[in-house]
Amino acid sequence: MKKIPWLIRALVYKIFLWNMGGVVYLGRPLYLKGLRYIQFGHKFRIYPHARIEVATDARCKFGDNSAIGDNLHLICERRVIIGNDFLCSSNVFISDTDHSFILDDVPFINQPCVSAETIIGNNVFLGKNVVVLAGARLGNNTVVAANAVVKGHFPDNVMIGGIPAKIIRSL
Repeated sequence: MKKIPWLIRALVYKIFLWNMGGVVYLGRPLYLKGLRYIQFGHKFRIYPHARIEVATDARCKFGDNSAIGDNLHLICERRVIIGNDFLCSSNVFISDTDHSFILDDVPFINQPCVSAETIIGNNVFLGKNVVVLAGARLGNNTVVAANAVVKGHFPDNVMIGGIPAKIIRSL
């Protein structure tokens, strides 16, 4: 019986949102900005307190069979692509945008932002409290240890961790 309310919500989402895959679970409360620029795959699940902010004309895509834990915060100014079979623990931050600090006499809040495409491959697991920064690329079959800060490109079949994240071992 507990599944009936979320199945009804999933059906309503599918009717009114063209960019939804098959069965989708969106936990509440949930903040979605730029919904028309977000694409959810089939069997996509996101748990409560997520915040997804997508700028006008940006592209944010979640693959099929993905599960995202509580308190995800995702910022997309240009392009964030997340592959299939993605598993994400709670309190994760993903962004394709960084603040720059290049102007000497300009307050930090007024500095321009710099965007770089962020891509997360298929079958990737992000541990608790992971931060994925702008321009990061995670290959397929990658495990990211809890509390890691990811910047840069990582190949397929690796476990990474640390601040900044480095390859711990091959999988």
